[in-house]
Amino acid sequence: MNPIARSRWIIIILAVIFLMAFVLFWNLRKDRQDQDEASTPLSVSVIKPTRQTLAQEMVFSSALNTERTITILPRVSGMLLEVLVEEGDRVQENQILAQIDAEPFLLEFQAAEASWLLAESSLKRTERLFESSGASQQQLDEAQAARDSAFAQMEMARMRLEYAQIQSPLSGTVMARYGDEGDMASSQTPLFLIGSTNQLEVVAHVPQKYWDVFQQKSYRDVRVWRENHQEQTALARVLRMSPGIQPTDGTFSVVCSLPEGTPEAWPIGGSVYVGFSFGVDEPLWTLPAEALTSKGLVWRYNTTDGTVQPVELPSIETDGSHVAIPEEWAQDQFILNGHHRLREGQAVTAFEVEA
Repeated sequence: MNPIARSRWIIIILAVIFLMAFVLFWNLRKDRQDQDEASTPLSVSVIKPTRQTLAQEMVFSSALNTERTITILPRVSGMLLEVLVEEGDRVQENQILAQIDAEPFLLEFQAAEASWLLAESSLKRTERLFESSGASQQQLDEAQAARDSAFAQMEMARMRLEYAQIQSPLSGTVMARYGDEGDMASSQTPLFLIGSTNQLEVVAHVPQKYWDVFQQKSYRDVRVWRENHQEQTALARVLRMSPGIQPTDGTFSVVCSLPEGTPEAWPIGGSVYVGFSFGVDEPLWTLPAEALTSKGLVWRYNTTDGTVQPVELPSIETDGSHVAIPEEWAQDQFILNGHHRLREGQAVTAFEVEA
């Protein structure tokens, strides 16, 4: 092996040895850090449940939908000269959405109008002749029929000319736009999908264990808010409930209608939360709402070995300041703050605070 090749191999071997040593050092350092963290319990505050009456609220995720959606197809065919709206635009009833090339329909209307004027003039001459016995009843009837036919043709041409302007039949939001300027429009191809913003609704899929509660219709009010925008809340009303339980997922549907004037910033199809508020007279075991994580969990503190364990609530029943827990958890202790720093089975140093 020549000296240059030997030098290259030596460099490669040294690089590999250095890399292996670095990886070994990194792993040893990480293990030591993990051991240090494990040997130094995290200090957390814990709290015991308290019993109190809640204005109970059941919260479910849903999506903002529209009760009425219309697919707009052009009534005449032709080239799209202008498309005046984009997806997401708010439109008003009778607002022009697009313009089809109207020149052929204008010429058609002008020709039909000329035919009608000619037929109208011919009818008048025939009427004068008929009055002087210069024309028969049949000739008069034929002139009237020709005039009426020409008028119908003119009106049809006028309608086709008007249809070249595509208008929105309702006020709402452009959910979809399927055509662009220069495309050929036809009555077989949709151009827009419009959702009414005056008739918005949400559908909550409620677990079947709440069937009896909702059948009693004891909810006081229903509120809807967007994810991360709870300061924008709209009051809704229950329209209807499904007559039974869906066997596929064990839920039933509660359809709620939102009032007109729902904030325009709320996008149709966007995620929302629906909260059903119930008047509850019986006291429940509760924790402060701060004990609930963003994933709907609470952390239970094990007083025997000083470790923590995440547990999932069967349902999130809250009045905003407190959240209800099952009665069998009443003697346990729970982490109040610092959930993001915890991991399952982690040892902690706990100090109790008052509820």
